[in-house]
Amino acid sequence: MKRLFVLTLTVLWGFLCIHQAMAADKRTFGEELTLTEETPISEITENPEAYLGKRVLVKGTVVGVCAKRGCWINLASDNDYETLRVKVTDGEIVFPMDIKGHEAWVEGELYKLEFDKDGNLITNTSDDPHVCSNHQHKEGESCDADGGTKAETDAEKTETSAESKSEVAEVIYQLKGIGAVVQD
Repeated sequence: MKRLFVLTLTVLWGFLCIHQAMAADKRTFGEELTLTEETPISEITENPEAYLGKRVLVKGTVVGVCAKRGCWINLASDNDYETLRVKVTDGEIVFPMDIKGHEAWVEGELYKLEFDKDGNLITNTSDDPHVCSNHQHKEGESCDADGGTKAETDAEKTETSAESKSEVAEVIYQLKGIGAVVQD
């Protein structure tokens, strides 16, 4: 009986050590993830309108990180040569450069940005006033010259969108990230 007790304690201690080691190999950013079912990035990119405004959990390898503010990451899709940008509110979540190449799970809400032929933002379906309005924001660049995360108000979006609907030259779908877990 004593052997069984010692064996049980040893096994439980082993599981506890493994669990702690696994937990230590992950970094959390923002809010705790609440969804458990992953949506493949390829599913979102194939039919983005079906996911607009919906909360999803995606998984992918981090292939790009904003070097200036850590305000976005690009996740590789399950399809080759496909990525999804995850944009976060500046300062609320800051992604470090060293997560590039690591697996990440991100929970957020999909939104759409529409631009005219000159690259000006026409429509932003996100309710976040801090969505980066410069879609050319690449690694190492700031959002725009004035610190630029100001989005249009709902009234401005509706008015501009109605006036310029035929001028849409580019549509980009991004995930407004609210929480992430990155595997080290």
